[in-house]
Amino acid sequence: MSMRDVSDCENHRDSFCCAFLRNPLLYVTPEFEVTRSSKLPGRIDLVIDTTTKGLVCISEWKFVRINFLDIEPAPLLTGLPHRSIDRRKADALNVATYDRFGRAGLTINKWVFATKGPAEQVMGYWGSSEVDQIRKTCELVGILL
Repeated sequence: MSMRDVSDCENHRDSFCCAFLRNPLLYVTPEFEVTRSSKLPGRIDLVIDTTTKGLVCISEWKFVRINFLDIEPAPLLTGLPHRSIDRRKADALNVATYDRFGRAGLTINKWVFATKGPAEQVMGYWGSSEVDQIRKTCELVGILL
């Protein structure tokens, strides 16, 4: 994944690497090159092929660093080592006005579904000729994380 996508996330990247890339039952292709339906080149962050089940997953990974969100610190939950927020509340969080990647002031949900946003990016991959070839031989799932 591009440097912008994974900066400061060494622990996340390491656990991701162990779970997917080193699993002998999965055939994993990071940065899978495609020609999107718009005829522009693109790269799917990760293609996971479970050859024994005939299932292929294309996935696009996005994140917004916590310090780029307009969020109040959450109190620590008793007995749990982490903090938690309901997904619906997370979708409604605003990206800070100083964000430099075109998301400033948008809610996470609006950013994901904006024109040229992550959802449109995945749809462009879905319509590519390379993904069409995969779809002819396997069941295909697309995931935006």
